[in-house]
Amino acid sequence: MHIDILIDASGSMGYMKGAGKEHENKYLIDAKYTRTDLVKSILINHLIPKISYCTSLQIDRFRNLKKRDINGNPIIKNKKYLEYPKNINHYKGNYNRDLIVQKINTIPNPEPGGTPLRWSLLNKIHNLSSNKSNIIVITDGDGYLDSKTDTDWHNAVYKRIIDSKRDIKIHIIGIAQGDVAKTKSKELCIRTKGVYINLDSINYDASKLDGLLFTIKSNITSQVIKEQIELLPTNSIVVEEDGESKSVDLAKKEEKFFNSNLEERVEKNTQSLLLISNQLDNIIKLLKSNESVGEQEITDLAENEEYNNRIGRKAEKYLYTELLKKNWEKVVWVNEETEQFLPYDFKVSNKGKILYYECKGTASDSKEFLLTKREWQFYLENRNNYRLCFVSNVNLEPSYVRFMDLINDMEQSKLLPCSSINKKVKANRIIFQILNT
Repeated sequence: MHIDILIDASGSMGYMKGAGKEHENKYLIDAKYTRTDLVKSILINHLIPKISYCTSLQIDRFRNLKKRDINGNPIIKNKKYLEYPKNINHYKGNYNRDLIVQKINTIPNPEPGGTPLRWSLLNKIHNLSSNKSNIIVITDGDGYLDSKTDTDWHNAVYKRIIDSKRDIKIHIIGIAQGDVAKTKSKELCIRTKGVYINLDSINYDASKLDGLLFTIKSNITSQVIKEQIELLPTNSIVVEEDGESKSVDLAKKEEKFFNSNLEERVEKNTQSLLLISNQLDNIIKLLKSNESVGEQEITDLAENEEYNNRIGRKAEKYLYTELLKKNWEKVVWVNEETEQFLPYDFKVSNKGKILYYECKGTASDSKEFLLTKREWQFYLENRNNYRLCFVSNVNLEPSYVRFMDLINDMEQSKLLPCSSINKKVKANRIIFQILNT
């Protein structure tokens, strides 16, 4: 079993030093740790101890580097840095836990740079020496290509795997990935029969991480157990006697053959028992973590708030242009200059009537949104003058649906006050699922 681990070394995985005041230290965990610190903790304490059965292991980081001239200065073209992708190797060889941990501990926090997911995975697939492999990717972003989002990286990677005719499973550990990146990553994992998890709630709680990582560890361990069973020598052989095939007990007819294979059988059975023990340990830790497989959290953390604010801003900007197309007397975008923290985003005047518009947005095809307790109370107090617009796919081809009255929309089965999947919601939040619109 060969395993490759690819670690995102883009700028958001570090301190973002030199990226400007608006970016520096914006992605830290608890205002102290970087996402690279989290990755090292995941590897050393949760993954590496559980893959001792692998025959070979390679750990690389991937990132975009700035192209430089002969004097070492970054090359700028059209006001943008010219970049090139690179995989940086940190370990390659047989399983040696102490040496692997030592190498992981030397991984530095990265400088600002992009996330060349397509190039890194295609390069890895091209250079694989085995026809079977598990590739574990740890990333916090989306594909990055020529200073723009690489919208098709997941499809390109899957096509390369199919064309290579190899058994390659992609497992992705997302770290606070946004909706679009999450969708692409999950789709690639499902297609390759790998596992996708997204660590929305980032912390160093060992039991929680064990629960969240259970599916990846279990998936790979199960593959090895299956391979071990398939490789075990059989207890009987087939011989030709009088033109007929007969199953002959090795203990009676081929004692010499049995004895010569006894050592091999004992070794493989021992390996299988160790793997099964490993799998049981995974399950025990899952139960202790009180986390069910597939459960998802949507806790508002600082790094997620940064992303959510960007999506919310884009959604409001799109909706503002749409509202201006209406023949209304006045449309006021209350957050146009700066966030006002009001329970509504637009104030519309029409024929002497004031309407309050709330905007909710997502970068994916998701059909769910949250209202805070304050927003819900404002709706109840201004029910006849309140409208809610939900904008989807804000980064690609945005569109919106308008709800005239939330309670009436629930009565008409357009909205459902619950999620379609298991989620933990922060206090004083109401989650709505959009049904028939």
